[in-house]
Amino acid sequence: MREGELPPPEPLVEFVEDSHGYNIEHAVDMQWLAVPGPDASAYVLDGVARLKIENTSGRSIAPDFLVLGDMGGMNTSRIDVPSVTVAAGEAVELELDVRNLFSFDTSKQKYSGQVKLCASFKDELTRTPPKCSAAIYFHPEGEGLKLYGEGVLLDAYDGGDYKGILDEPTEEPGIVTTRIYDGGLK
Repeated sequence: MREGELPPPEPLVEFVEDSHGYNIEHAVDMQWLAVPGPDASAYVLDGVARLKIENTSGRSIAPDFLVLGDMGGMNTSRIDVPSVTVAAGEAVELELDVRNLFSFDTSKQKYSGQVKLCASFKDELTRTPPKCSAAIYFHPEGEGLKLYGEGVLLDAYDGGDYKGILDEPTEEPGIVTTRIYDGGLK
């Protein structure tokens, strides 16, 4: 370092290096509160899915967040969510209004929708590969939304065909299933 130069900034976390470069696998844990596992489901009247974000590192972190979602089709919407600072060893709760986040009109939904949150870090030199939460799936039910994990999607809702559309005869030529299981976002 030359005289008068500032030292490089400290990274946001102690990154763990893997074969792909830096990652945040050991800095952040994310858990959907109403759907804590693949076989869980919940009904939410307000359409809000809550996610606990826990900092498992020894430093405060402020990850960048990206929400990925779809309405059961091939078009994935992406929205940046403002960063939230999480102190070392602490957790915060993030609320995502599934119906309004992407302006989804769930009354027109044919197949199970999907939402997941991805977190990554960046500094002046590096951007880490994202770490994503498990996907949660949803469809309208009454005035609210039914939220569920991957196991419920497969076992109770026929892999996303919660209305049984594909079981009905159709005159539509060239009908195809538009639900791409997990949207290829893993």
